[in-house]
Amino acid sequence: MIPRYTPVFGRWDPFAEMAQLQRTMNRLFGSTNGGAIGRVYPPVNIQADDEHVIVTAEIPGIEPESLEISTDGNVLTLSGSREVENAPEEANYYRQERFSGRFTRMIELPFNVEAENVKARLQNGILTIHAPRAEADKPRKIMIESA
Repeated sequence: MIPRYTPVFGRWDPFAEMAQLQRTMNRLFGSTNGGAIGRVYPPVNIQADDEHVIVTAEIPGIEPESLEISTDGNVLTLSGSREVENAPEEANYYRQERFSGRFTRMIELPFNVEAENVKARLQNGILTIHAPRAEADKPRKIMIESA
């Protein structure tokens, strides 16, 4: 890993190194589903502009009743469960890659959101979450007064 230098101090910043290590570890162990190391469920896409953020997650086979979505500042948490498929007693699995059981995924958003105005829709196995930016978190233009 290459040491990070801050433009303010012009020297190595150990806190930036620790933050980078934490982000790397979060990506590596970001799944709480007990699966393979590095596997994160559900996979998500995040789009943002100045006014809102849209998160889409792939969660096929999961019913809306078994999902829970919450926000706290700029952290979005997706939790839920998928029922375990019961194979016939005489059948043996040769490969089992589809996830089943409980999952939780915490996603850091680029800004704080208005929790009361977050909307979620599940269609064809794709969960779409639309979250408006918190008014207090929006950039403000500062007017300059002349003397």
